[in-house]
Amino acid sequence: MNAPNQHQATQLLVSTTELIKNHADPIQINSNFTQLKKYLISNYFLDSKTKTDESVLVLNRRILELGAEYALSTGQVESFESYISQLFVYYFDYSQILPPSEQKCYYIGLYLLFLLTQNRISDFHLLLERLEYSEIESNQFIVHPIKVEQALMEGSYKKVYLARNNVPSPSFAFLVDILMSTIRNEIAKCANESYDYLPINDAKSLLFCNSIDEFHAIAKSNGWEISPKESRVYFKTKKNDESFDFDPNVVIEQSLSFAQELERIV
Repeated sequence: MNAPNQHQATQLLVSTTELIKNHADPIQINSNFTQLKKYLISNYFLDSKTKTDESVLVLNRRILELGAEYALSTGQVESFESYISQLFVYYFDYSQILPPSEQKCYYIGLYLLFLLTQNRISDFHLLLERLEYSEIESNQFIVHPIKVEQALMEGSYKKVYLARNNVPSPSFAFLVDILMSTIRNEIAKCANESYDYLPINDAKSLLFCNSIDEFHAIAKSNGWEISPKESRVYFKTKKNDESFDFDPNVVIEQSLSFAQELERIV
């Protein structure tokens, strides 16, 4: 099948948006995206005047934004990054010839949070340098990942945990969950380094688990032994030569302190 023309691509974009909104068959949605990708590729073969026409560029940008949104909502993080990297051309390189996208800060904010989940701190700061001061200072989609990054640098993981409840959009929650999963894994390693056992409730709070089932799943994946009779979890204490980004004792102290704070609130 030939690549769609601009008019057909516009119609496909509208119909695909509706399909996603109505949670339609993913097969049909992916089929539409395949055709939209063909349209984007075909643009490379247009003459220089046509390919830089504002209507063409705006349509390209809208397709990439929708692709990024859908990729993230379906857990396709590699596709999400691919879409975002292409969007940067429209957000930055074409900023002088295109009207600004209303969704620019939303998608850049998502990508900043994505970079944190990958521990790509230098890329995080390089991207911030490309933004306007007003965006960094006051845009909710940019401010949120900045606060999360500051909390990570401080080692204040409870702030990262609480950031899940203060996301500027539901899409951000997915990435915060990925980040919290990474933090839980690191805290689990710290617990192995620091303790022979802990009371189950303390260990559950230490790992920021929302339920006992979630804690049991983490304990099982780490090979820990749970003693219901003693209400304890026994860790696989061992020497580990890996270097961590934070001090186990600091993590344990902060997290248990947070657990006590939660108990007082409840």
